[in-house]
Amino acid sequence: MQYLQSISWRSLALVLIVSSVCFAAMNVIRIPEHVDMFQPRSILRINDFHAREYAIREPIVNLTYTQIDDTEARAIIATNPQNVRVIEFDVDPKPAQLRRRLMALFVDSARILEVNDNGEQTTYGVIIPPSVNVTEQSVIRVVSIPDDKITPPPIEVRAIRVSNAVVFRWSEARSQLHFHGVAGGWWSVTANAYPNHPDNVPYQATILVGDHKLGPLTHTVIGFRKYHYLVPPSAIDKGDIHVLIESDTWGNTQEEPREIGVTVADVRVEPLATPWWQIGLSARLATLIAIALVAAISAFLVGVSGTSVGIVVGIALSSMMFIDRSYLAEWFPQLLFLMVIALITVPLWYRVIDWLTEVTPFKAETRHLIVGTVLLSIWIKGGGILYPIMRPIDIEWHMDKVREILTTWDIAKFYLPGAF
Repeated sequence: MQYLQSISWRSLALVLIVSSVCFAAMNVIRIPEHVDMFQPRSILRINDFHAREYAIREPIVNLTYTQIDDTEARAIIATNPQNVRVIEFDVDPKPAQLRRRLMALFVDSARILEVNDNGEQTTYGVIIPPSVNVTEQSVIRVVSIPDDKITPPPIEVRAIRVSNAVVFRWSEARSQLHFHGVAGGWWSVTANAYPNHPDNVPYQATILVGDHKLGPLTHTVIGFRKYHYLVPPSAIDKGDIHVLIESDTWGNTQEEPREIGVTVADVRVEPLATPWWQIGLSARLATLIAIALVAAISAFLVGVSGTSVGIVVGIALSSMMFIDRSYLAEWFPQLLFLMVIALITVPLWYRVIDWLTEVTPFKAETRHLIVGTVLLSIWIKGGGILYPIMRPIDIEWHMDKVREILTTWDIAKFYLPGAF
């Protein structure tokens, strides 16, 4: 109870009022959201879709390249970067004496593709990540990578080309796209899709929001087109829009081992005119109020102005919603859980400090500084864990090296630069 004495309840009331105003404003100020399969991060807002693919579109430009040496070739993107979404390159067949050949593709200093050439193909392609800044002077480099950290294997590049493309994913029998924290009211859904199987036989495909059927995805053979639908307020789930695509599937054949439904390039939701008093509240956005209050209480317990911290947290999170609303709102409940756990541990940290400094106690300011630093570290570390971005590594390559070391007992390989 002694810790509660440091809390100013009047200040908490002020934080509650300010965060509630932010919450109300975010419900009234609705903004369009979309899931673009071109964005790698779209994987975080979809369920039951297959991996990204691309369909080449004009213009296709074959670049003039230079073979620098037997391990590298370069080319300059001498075309409008607005039309460059995909890079493809052809190489010579893998030498028979090599078990495999590792290659990488760079755009300027950004490595955007790593290839394990096992001899099955000679043409490779990659979707350029949106984070890579492509200009007319950008340099494409195709290089071979030393497998055992000795000498890179030889590589002969035979073509480098860039092109525009439609990036898409195949749906399954039931696939979902999620738009979190968008709030209620009337909305529209626009799907850029191509409901056609490789056999060109018409089939049934439907788009829904929740349990509300919006309409069919009419079969077509002319390519991607946009389908527009109206979403009533009753279809929205506590401020979240869950788009469901149901379709007949094709596959389980030698030609196509997967079960594929509809090709989807992007789905967009846009708010429609709705009286503000008819806009349903978002349950996810409501956690903003609790987050601001927990931040304020935590600040009071470590001797900092909880009023300032709570208000800053509430306004900052509300402002960030204009950058990437649906993505951030998805993680609000997890962020609240993290902050509550951190808050519960505050008395424990004080007890640990008192126990360790029983002979020579610290000043109150020093105790607050230590616990505040621990609390902030938990927030930063936990936030980094919750932030769902990762850089994949080639686990197969690493495990293969481990097996090789254990088989040959060549322990020196542990100490080669970049071995692990």
